[in-house]
Amino acid sequence: MLLEAALSINADLLVRMQTDYNIQVARKNDSLGEKLNNIKKLAAVF
Repeated sequence: MLLEAALSINADLLVRMQTDYNIQVARKNDSLGEKLNNIKKLAAVF
């Protein structure tokens, strides 16, 4: 909210931008990718 007030930019936009960045970084993380693949394999059993 402080950034919204200081920059006159909607806080929702700033949060969405940060979330998009976090997702991009997470997708590039190899160890996270391995964990997600393991989860997919386990979920396929059910």
